[in-house]
Amino acid sequence: RELERRHIQVMVSLGKQVKDQQYKVYTLEADRKQGKPFRLVIDVSLQPAPGKAAESDQQVSGVTGHTIVLDPGHGGSDSGAVGPNGTQEKDVTLAIAQKVRDILTASGARVVMTRTDDHDVYGPDATDRQELQARVNIGAYTPDMQLFLSIHANSFSSPSAHGTETYYYPRSTRDAHLAQALQDSMIAVNGLADRGISEANFYVIKHSTVPSALVELAFISNYREEQLLASADFQNKMALAICQGLGNFFKNEGM
Repeated sequence: RELERRHIQVMVSLGKQVKDQQYKVYTLEADRKQGKPFRLVIDVSLQPAPGKAAESDQQVSGVTGHTIVLDPGHGGSDSGAVGPNGTQEKDVTLAIAQKVRDILTASGARVVMTRTDDHDVYGPDATDRQELQARVNIGAYTPDMQLFLSIHANSFSSPSAHGTETYYYPRSTRDAHLAQALQDSMIAVNGLADRGISEANFYVIKHSTVPSALVELAFISNYREEQLLASADFQNKMALAICQGLGNFFKNEGM
């Protein structure tokens, strides 16, 4: 017997007003292996709206009116790389992404983050592919997204590895231009070795539909650079540099 079609309305009441750019509604496919059904996901981020006061009083030019998705690497059950003194990549990437968000928002950009705290984006016990696709989905369901940026800290078996580098997927010339703009801006302020830009097949930038890049701020496996990554001063410096790089990209591309 054919089942009767039913329509369900869900009402979510919040304690304060939420603007259009502060929430996302999207679906995730069923995963029988993990025992997870097809589901509707509602993410609410009570961050400052464009044009409103943000925590940061710093501003950059070139980003006003643009929509940017920030992806702080790792999070939740995935610590990412861990430095010699125990600094976790997931904490560094979130701290810097939040600073980037605040500067961009104060500068008139619209910012959406794949995570705003220490949690798995897809959910606990997800496969790597599910977790990464969940991040891509947030970008895909962000109206008018113009750019996707994933923030990471590098790691290598030898503690002597050092420096800053930026990756892009060769979808278009704009991807390479974005990577170069970010790399140039970071190197101009951080005093670290310039490892340049490189093509890569990293999932989140490969499956993004807009210009995208993945920055490796410094090597968390390097004793000196781990200390820098954990430093509020270095985090502030890198966040501002990233924002300036984004502004330069938009201006140079005529966007």
